[in-house]
Amino acid sequence: MHLTFSKLANMADQGIKGFATDYTDWPADVCKYSAVFDDILVVGTYMLDETTRLRHGKLVLYDTQERKLNRIFVMHCDAILDFKWSPHDPSILAVAHSTGHISFYRHQFRAELMFLRGIKVADSSVLMLALDFSDDGKDISVSLSNGIVITIDIPSGVIKNTWKEHHYEAWTVHYSRDDNNLLYSGGDDAVLNCYDQRIPSSCVWKDIKTHQSGVVSVLSRPTFGSYIATGEYGDLMHTLDTRRIGRPIADANLGGGVWRLEHMYSNDDYHQVLGVLMHRGAQVLRIASDFSSIDATSGVFDDHESMCYGGDWRRKDNLIATCSFYDKRVCLWEDMNRLMN
Repeated sequence: MHLTFSKLANMADQGIKGFATDYTDWPADVCKYSAVFDDILVVGTYMLDETTRLRHGKLVLYDTQERKLNRIFVMHCDAILDFKWSPHDPSILAVAHSTGHISFYRHQFRAELMFLRGIKVADSSVLMLALDFSDDGKDISVSLSNGIVITIDIPSGVIKNTWKEHHYEAWTVHYSRDDNNLLYSGGDDAVLNCYDQRIPSSCVWKDIKTHQSGVVSVLSRPTFGSYIATGEYGDLMHTLDTRRIGRPIADANLGGGVWRLEHMYSNDDYHQVLGVLMHRGAQVLRIASDFSSIDATSGVFDDHESMCYGGDWRRKDNLIATCSFYDKRVCLWEDMNRLMN
């Protein structure tokens, strides 16, 4: 479906410039630029076969040179819900599947992903909803559809810690970049949990006050110190000081569920973040350096016609990639008012 002239004009007035669109065969829910070949975009898909009830997925590579989307590689696998690049070896991609396991792939050659190994984490009926690497790349944490959060030693594949602190789905998991012993998870029970891997029996604290709906995104960076940003299903984004939990510093209603928060860069004045906002599209946000405010006055990329679940930003040219589910769409765009100086 093509944009109407009025919609194009409105996006242009807001400084939003679209470059390319492609339609994946199956619903797209995660995308990231390759950490090795930065002109390659990796997209993950999730498709439920209504007849067999089996969940299928594909890993798709796009060449984005000249700000175009040229599909160059497709690999079939189980349905995908999240993936991350290893901080230890940037060529390694860890993929969270809908069938109770994690897969590892190597992006050694530009137009190919090579399967390395899998780790079985849970029963095949359990969905791996999100994953995150520890800073040294030796451990990986996964949040599950049964509310459990698990940390795994990657070399051995052995489960190190298991926490069952959420009553419903554990939508997101994220290592603290201020103290990598700490791990955050957000659940459909509107609870944000913090765990200390040195204390495996229970969580360190629970924030049951801040969020009004499911916690679906958490963001911590070395430049944030003890502060974090969170997003919830019910359109709200928050900044928090983890030393004073339960009392958010700033809140913003972004008009769409804050499914992902992707750090772009930080300077002395603000932290620039890409917000992936489900039914609203995507938007470049600015968090004040002291976390006292969230600037959501920039334009919104609203070309997606269904749930926007994936997004990433490329530093060298400010090119943003986003993908959406039911319309099976991948887009390349930029916010000309929020370019990195």
